[in-house]
Amino acid sequence: MWTSAKTIRASVESLKRCQRCCMGTVWRGDTDRGQRQLCRVLSSASKPKWRLLFFGTDHFAVESLKLLTSCRGTSEGIVETLEVVTLAGDVPVKRFAQENHLPLHSWPPDDVNGRFDVGVVVSFGCLLPERLISKFPYGILNVHPSLLPRWRGPAPIFHTILHGDSVTGVSIIQIRPHRFDVGPILNQQFYQVPENCTADELGGTLATMGAHLLINTLMSLSERMENQREQGQTGATFAPKIKMSMSWIVWEEQTCDQIDRLYRAVGSRIPLRTMWMGRTIKLLDFAGKCHVSLSDQRRNPIPGSVSFQKESNTLAVCCKIYPGPFPACLSSRGRVSGWCFPSVGSEEREPLEGVRFPSFPSHTPEPWTPLPPLQHFVNSITWCRCVNKICKSCKESRSAPESVN
Repeated sequence: MWTSAKTIRASVESLKRCQRCCMGTVWRGDTDRGQRQLCRVLSSASKPKWRLLFFGTDHFAVESLKLLTSCRGTSEGIVETLEVVTLAGDVPVKRFAQENHLPLHSWPPDDVNGRFDVGVVVSFGCLLPERLISKFPYGILNVHPSLLPRWRGPAPIFHTILHGDSVTGVSIIQIRPHRFDVGPILNQQFYQVPENCTADELGGTLATMGAHLLINTLMSLSERMENQREQGQTGATFAPKIKMSMSWIVWEEQTCDQIDRLYRAVGSRIPLRTMWMGRTIKLLDFAGKCHVSLSDQRRNPIPGSVSFQKESNTLAVCCKIYPGPFPACLSSRGRVSGWCFPSVGSEEREPLEGVRFPSFPSHTPEPWTPLPPLQHFVNSITWCRCVNKICKSCKESRSAPESVN
């Protein structure tokens, strides 16, 4: 029986696509109708060689792109070709692609039909349309730094720290159209969040973990797709973008632990703020936290009130009141640089009568009690200097004398 040349060419192209996978069984998604078509491959003796299109922008995405680049063009690697889509501007992914001579595409990409097997999205920030997803035979993977469905959205790492999660991780999912972070889970890895970890530290760890988990997933993509797990709604939470308004401390409502987590979550990008003598100040470089018990209950401090520990050169600020008040502390060395210091007795503390950090800058400030005269600040000049340094908006700051008698 004669076979037309067109049929032969179609068969050869089909064989090439299957040989590129070489990993058993692959699900191909029909995003228009939500159907799945089973595609059998002819061999499973060797690793697949993927033609990849990478979507990313920031330093978190660079870690995955870096590892994919190292897997490109080697006999042991799993990447046949690698090209990059990024956004306008001087973003880290664009710089890395240019330095390593990776082909760059602007967003949205053109002419991707038949050129790529699978897409990879890492910290991209744009919703991929259905017509683009459907052009990738094996779909588009997403590296997401949380244990989905917890912390869907653009800022999962910040909210992990902000809410005090003890366990997090990385998820590899398939992109679905119309919504972020709802696709089926192909792979997950858990991670125990270290105590006092910052968002920057956690982000660096999860970026490296996510890059290796991505390679692991690509090495057995067909098997992962066959055994994919749909996300449920149980435990689903949303992680919205971090806003400037989050940096305001509300002393009456936030505990010492909550303020500490807020600083570790956003402090490196958005300095925490409060009011001082009617002006906005930024609280920088916190050193830690502790609980300070006041043995003299007659003082009965209110949230935002401050006291000074001259031996440790520390300014203590009272947070939300418990049955026993637990102040937060701001330490010194020339600027505000810490939450708390080891517990001290009240006899070691120098109360600052009438001195208080108010919480809400949008409200009319309550009548302000002037600072006590300098004789009340014996050996506390460093504290005065620290107030001068953190008052970013104060053009006529108080000058601290070199010594006090």
